[in-house]
Amino acid sequence: MNILQLRDTVSQLLSELIGTYTLPNGTQQPALYVVGEHGVPKGWKATGLEVTIRQFPRQTSRPLVGTVQVNKMWEVVFVNYTPHSDKLEQAILRLLRHFPDARSNYQNYSDIAYEQYRVLIPDVETVTQYMHAV
Repeated sequence: MNILQLRDTVSQLLSELIGTYTLPNGTQQPALYVVGEHGVPKGWKATGLEVTIRQFPRQTSRPLVGTVQVNKMWEVVFVNYTPHSDKLEQAILRLLRHFPDARSNYQNYSDIAYEQYRVLIPDVETVTQYMHAV
């Protein structure tokens, strides 16, 4: 899986649940953002349910006989800017049904922070190990 496939999957699964970004010029777009070198631009105001996805997965590897198992973990973060809304729970359930091996971590709403979920989606692939020169 690559970042475009993951973004498209998340967008399709959660299309009517995702909130909106209001840009400085007043235009609006879905609050779904791929976080690369920088986060969501400071001038963008999120309302409703914001979804951010890390551009690159974390990788770990495990050597096998003649191959290596590369474990990637894609990170998707949900922030609920509308307290007492059930959209966050609906979104998490949809994502976990689609990616049953995913792990999630909930952070409760407080007067300091908005309600959040962090979901790690595993993406395992087996690749051939480079042969050593003799």
